[in-house]
Amino acid sequence: MLCDAVRLGTYMVLPKVLSKTFAPTSIEAVIVHGHSARVRSFQEHSSYQAGTPHITCSVSERWRQTCFVSLAGALLIRRQHRASGKSYKPSALRCDLTSAEAVPTKASKTNLRRFQHRQTPYEEPPPRCPPLVSPDAADYPQDLQAKADRVSALLETRLRNDGIDALEVIASPEHVHYRHRVKFELHHSDGGIVDYRIYDPGSLEWRCVTNYPIASLRINRLMLELKDALDSSTAAREEAFQVELLSNLHGDALACIFYHRPLKKVEDADIATKLAWQLDASIVMRAKGQRLVARRKKDYLRQQYEVGGCCYTQFLHENVFFQANLEVNRQMQQWLFSHTSASQGCANRDLLELYCGNGNFTLPLAANFRRVFATEVDKLAVASAKSCATDAKASNIKFVRAKAEDLSLAPGAAKSGPGTGYDFSTLLVDPPRAGLDEKTRKLAAGFERVLYISCNPLTLVRDLEDLRSLRVVSACLFDQFPWIDHAEVALLLER
Repeated sequence: MLCDAVRLGTYMVLPKVLSKTFAPTSIEAVIVHGHSARVRSFQEHSSYQAGTPHITCSVSERWRQTCFVSLAGALLIRRQHRASGKSYKPSALRCDLTSAEAVPTKASKTNLRRFQHRQTPYEEPPPRCPPLVSPDAADYPQDLQAKADRVSALLETRLRNDGIDALEVIASPEHVHYRHRVKFELHHSDGGIVDYRIYDPGSLEWRCVTNYPIASLRINRLMLELKDALDSSTAAREEAFQVELLSNLHGDALACIFYHRPLKKVEDADIATKLAWQLDASIVMRAKGQRLVARRKKDYLRQQYEVGGCCYTQFLHENVFFQANLEVNRQMQQWLFSHTSASQGCANRDLLELYCGNGNFTLPLAANFRRVFATEVDKLAVASAKSCATDAKASNIKFVRAKAEDLSLAPGAAKSGPGTGYDFSTLLVDPPRAGLDEKTRKLAAGFERVLYISCNPLTLVRDLEDLRSLRVVSACLFDQFPWIDHAEVALLLER
């Protein structure tokens, strides 16, 4: 069993000996969080008949975690599966109206081990749903202060021990319309109408939206135009299940549409091209193993920044991470640049950067170091970073596609880094929410200076436990996402 009890709506379901046997079907409903669950979505299938001992349906969606599904009063469990449009029969389940117990098959035991391996090793509070109506700007200082208090409480002991009086807080210049990357699920209604949907963890429901206050004005305009285009084109909306919308600070936009059907190279390229000119935006279509781009349009957006008197370009791709609040990203670049300037003694030493992404921080910081060695696992991000470095004429950077944990650099051996001729004094890390793995924490502990950009204060506190050899010199909270609990924290640590 993945949990001792599952809360479905307001009812508690306890495992015990059960009366009927069903096979889990496609989809929907409850994402497991520890010993409780949240309703994700529900879709009743016409093929189901009450009392039927065995059901087989077609999988039409992919979930990253194990799901529980309520179907006509029965609680069904399905294991993690990444299939699309295929017949799927995972572990059976004996169930009645009040309880459920999993009966794993050989295949589901393998999936269970994978699921347990991916379990988050820390507990997070339930996320707060982004505002669906424009919030009152007068409430922003209070909301930001509450966020700063939560982060300060987590870091209080370490900051106090290292002599830091208070956490610096940098507010977002924009309180609404600040986000330049959003994803929406698509809901198809009768009559060929398509709606955008987001999940509200507070009400445990999917909500349809026509606009999104935290998304940029350009994305909000694209939402309306794209919806009209999909509503009027059967071919464009056929089996489309998700969209990702991007914008930059220069008024450009990109829409990526995800499909559950195979893409037709000629026909769908024509559709993408028509949409691109109709919406004045770049259009990308994606399906399993396929990616089509509108003709005569770029498959990315260009974003330019000025840091330290120099101009740098960043490529914004769909399905590739970048800091969604581009205005706050400017401030983060400036903060990192000032903490690695010539007055910090970095000019004659080298920088090692892990999780460099598309080179967002790499390029401006390269001006402060002799050489830079940067790693990133995403192939497209590495290619983008190399192109941007060429545009910036930054010849002292070497980008390598590699996982952080695969880097062969022993703790304390800064001069024996990858390749030859490196003399690392500084490490820059910007890991995902899971934080640093054990090997990377040991690596970081051997550096003279570490710049740590964290999108999850909980894992940051955990990682700091292994960095006792370093002292926090500066700490800053960047409000990347106003009105949401997400917090971006930057630390400078020195030996």
